[in-house]
Amino acid sequence: MILENISVEPFGGKSRITARICDFEVWFELPTVHFQGNVGDAFACLAFFPAMSKAATKPTTLTIPESYSVSPGLKKNLQQQMLIFQAWSEQLRPFNFQAQAEKRSRRILGS
Repeated sequence: MILENISVEPFGGKSRITARICDFEVWFELPTVHFQGNVGDAFACLAFFPAMSKAATKPTTLTIPESYSVSPGLKKNLQQQMLIFQAWSEQLRPFNFQAQAEKRSRRILGS
């Protein structure tokens, strides 16, 4: 599973972020003032359960393009989450995750 055709477009005071995963177009919107430019984390979370579901029937790799890095904490925690969710359902299995880890740390809201 590869995220493809990622685009960010203005949409009525918001940013609409779209991508293709397999045969599906996925999107989300957020106020433009909150958009920081990197959508790797959001799409990794969005594709998490479809990738686990697909991995139940055949080996699966979720690939986030290098231009959209993910936070190191999310990358690490996704591995742990896969172990937890596979224990809940036989229809969910761990998948390989390929993504460039973000080099800078993020500021946590409220800190």
